[in-house]
Amino acid sequence: MEQERIAFEILLGKERILIGNVGGEHMKKFVWNEARHCNADWELHLILKGSSKIDVEDQHYVLEKGQAILIAPGRYHKPEALPGEFERFSIAISLPKGALSQALSDKVPVGTVLDPGEELMRLASEIYRENASLMPFSQEYKEALTTQFLVVLFRLLHLGDEKKSTGGKTYPYNVTSLIDDYFEHHFADQAGEEDLAALLHLSRRQLVRILQEIYGMNFRQKLIRTRMDYAAWLLRTTDKKVSEIIGTVGYSSEAAFFQVFRKYFSMSPQKYRSKKRNGK
Repeated sequence: MEQERIAFEILLGKERILIGNVGGEHMKKFVWNEARHCNADWELHLILKGSSKIDVEDQHYVLEKGQAILIAPGRYHKPEALPGEFERFSIAISLPKGALSQALSDKVPVGTVLDPGEELMRLASEIYRENASLMPFSQEYKEALTTQFLVVLFRLLHLGDEKKSTGGKTYPYNVTSLIDDYFEHHFADQAGEEDLAALLHLSRRQLVRILQEIYGMNFRQKLIRTRMDYAAWLLRTTDKKVSEIIGTVGYSSEAAFFQVFRKYFSMSPQKYRSKKRNGK
């Protein structure tokens, strides 16, 4: 796991959980304006000062100071900065497949806005302050604070009473981030398993296993899912012609694009756009 991500491995019950920060720092000041993306891990963002807009799939939220949003893995989202001073606290949560992961997915299938309460806000601020500390045992103290943070969050979501997991595998953020970034930047070109396997220094067989364990998909399924998600987002948020979108998401055949789109959304692109814009 990359040190600059300040990630922790935490054991809750028998669940091995990886906690990492989002974007290279625990706290982001004054701006939150990133490209549309998705990740293989859960993301939690707490607003400590100011406000911000964020789109999660086709839902639109305005987050104010004292609010948080939890975003499920694989869900596309795009934050947008608003005027004024702004601070946020962000972490990524990687859960192994099991009862706890399933319970969280049932509670938050896409994304949800939370009232984090005073305790989570206090812990977030304390972790940030300790992050800049030069005191002895700072790393151990941050891990203890982060464990408290996770316990309070799961209690807030009424998790933890599920049957114990038989155990699953979690992967370091340098692996999941490289995979997510690869699909984000190459879904429209001739992306291939061999290229991604080489990037990760894995065999093709190892890559197939990892993709199945993290996403429940093979390479082609993940590629098509990425293309369809982006095509749907363009239909919802832009006036681009369908013919333009087809090329943008990597299809040279209109018939092939329409066939896959109908399979995913059970309607044509034109009908999808009309339905999303008119709410019908």
